[in-house]
Amino acid sequence: LLVGLLLISLAFAGIAAAPLLVPGGGRGLWEALLGALAVGGVGEGLVEMNANVLILELFPDVSGQMLGLAEAAVGLGSICGPLFGGVAFAIGGFSAGASAVACVTLLLALSCLTSLSTLSGGGAAFVEDDEEASSGADLGPDQLVFALVLLGTFLAGAITSSYEPLASLHAVNDFGWSLATVGVVFSGYGVTYTAVSVLAGRWCDSSRAAPRQCFSCGAFVAALSSFLSSGSLTARPWDPAALICGALLLGAADALLLVPSLIVLRQCAPGNWRDSNSSLVALDQSVYALGSAFGPMLLLPVGELVGFRCVMAGIASASAALGLVSAPLMMRLGSVSE
Repeated sequence: LLVGLLLISLAFAGIAAAPLLVPGGGRGLWEALLGALAVGGVGEGLVEMNANVLILELFPDVSGQMLGLAEAAVGLGSICGPLFGGVAFAIGGFSAGASAVACVTLLLALSCLTSLSTLSGGGAAFVEDDEEASSGADLGPDQLVFALVLLGTFLAGAITSSYEPLASLHAVNDFGWSLATVGVVFSGYGVTYTAVSVLAGRWCDSSRAAPRQCFSCGAFVAALSSFLSSGSLTARPWDPAALICGALLLGAADALLLVPSLIVLRQCAPGNWRDSNSSLVALDQSVYALGSAFGPMLLLPVGELVGFRCVMAGIASASAALGLVSAPLMMRLGSVSE
């Protein structure tokens, strides 16, 4: 966690200093910014992975609520980040916002130094919780549930990373919206993601079966979001209200899929994986990152060829299929566990 925060601070310091270090701009500036973003991406991955590991180890009895709050913080950042960045840019120019983030993350990194001794005592809680989780290993075909959760996590990454550029392009072209209007509309995703993450976390802690039920619900909400966005459920294609509702529901779907995914993976993990929080968190986040990378690479070119409606209808069909396959299985296993 400490190393990740230091890397993020270094990356934003590099972004802030890039115009000064490469005054001529052009390709040199682009390469400097790209390198800083790469360093920041590594740092962000380290922070998110280790934060989730610490949550699982330090809060075994309320891990769902803590994971939900962590994801809510991510959603809140997605809402406040553009606003803060715009204000900082207007006041202090390009480097102001990046400099502020670099200073804040550096202070957080320094605060971690005073917490290392406290955090090192979290292993015992994890062992106890892990033993409790392993007691449910006879619930049924856990390997299938494990694979379905990974598939749903990959799908969530692919949809989220592709939806905004696809929908933004067609909102501008077909509705005549300005980029400012598009930004305001799609900030609704962060609002619903923040709110539903908190609710999903509380749901996941209500019973052993709850994380599986929450995940299945997320798959169906993702399908509904994509169908609405494609215009397939409205009398007029490209209905703006349908697109807005689709964006709001996508935030809810992501929260319902991502908050319980790690908990379900722990419940269903093979024996050699169940003993390592870090391995499960790394797997969960790697699959999401893989979906986020391959989603735009695949869906954006396809969207140019066949159109936004066809792409979203295809995503909706895949989400609905995931929900139809996972829901009966997870609900049946849940009833057994109860």
